[in-house]
Amino acid sequence: MIAWLQRTLVLLTLAATLAWLWWLWPERPLMALLGLVFGLGGLAWVLALEFALVGWAWRRGVGGALPPSDQRYAPGAITLLRAWWLEVGCALRVFAWWQPFRARALPDSVPSGHTGMPGVVLVHGYLCNRGFWTAWMQALRARGIPYVAVTLEPPFAGIESHVMAVEEAVQRLRATTGQAPWLVGHSMGGLVVRAWWRSAREARSPGQSSPDLATVGRVVTLGSPHHGTWMARFSNTDSGQQMQQNSPWLQALAASEGPAERARMECWHTPCDNIVYPWGTAVLPGAEERVVPGVGHVGLAFHPEVLQSVLGRLTPGHRRD
Repeated sequence: MIAWLQRTLVLLTLAATLAWLWWLWPERPLMALLGLVFGLGGLAWVLALEFALVGWAWRRGVGGALPPSDQRYAPGAITLLRAWWLEVGCALRVFAWWQPFRARALPDSVPSGHTGMPGVVLVHGYLCNRGFWTAWMQALRARGIPYVAVTLEPPFAGIESHVMAVEEAVQRLRATTGQAPWLVGHSMGGLVVRAWWRSAREARSPGQSSPDLATVGRVVTLGSPHHGTWMARFSNTDSGQQMQQNSPWLQALAASEGPAERARMECWHTPCDNIVYPWGTAVLPGAEERVVPGVGHVGLAFHPEVLQSVLGRLTPGHRRD
């Protein structure tokens, strides 16, 4: 559904922009060029507003006062401008090409026999599909690492409705690799992974006193709103309301996790995140915190440091946590 919606939006935008250009050129070339800039650059203008709100949130202390140790991450205008420019490029690739037109171009890579290494379950975020992970799928395939990239449907349903999609992906990889997979979730995908893990623990056999930690190798979240996000106040969807700041759903999810679960998690975030803020909302107490400055919400998922860290630990011959 998301692929169809985004493909339709891209094609309609191109058609409308070209029609505007044809109608006004050459009698009114200035108006034609302005239409071209605003038509094809609409995403850039939306992102500019989002990054302006990020700067406002840091200046106004949205979410409460930060300790001095965190204030050092506060981005300046130049840093936000650079992050915006990088985010425009990432967002165009994701939302105008990979997701609408390439979502099924790369199939899952599930080996027929045990490989001696864990696989990876890739879980996208809000208003996305498996095409989001195109660069990850290319990198995993090149390294011979098994993976399954899910598409969460229906896109506006509650987060728990996606648990079975993750369960099926986990079981596929466990059955062929013989090992517990790593789970990587971007944005809302990190919450979907945590909701799945809670469901897996609740389904453990009666009398089992400790959580079944063997169900996962590691949980990696990238810009996930673990404590909610200020931006979710504008959403009326079920999942959007669940991602509101400190929502009852998020509090219940956090209460279901103990130190053993958090020790298996790592939370990546960026001070320039234009979707998930205020600062600190993407980090869970007890989980490993990883900071990547100078990139936006989508760009975080494709930063070389993130890819090298995760893929390096999964590649044969490297130590795995």
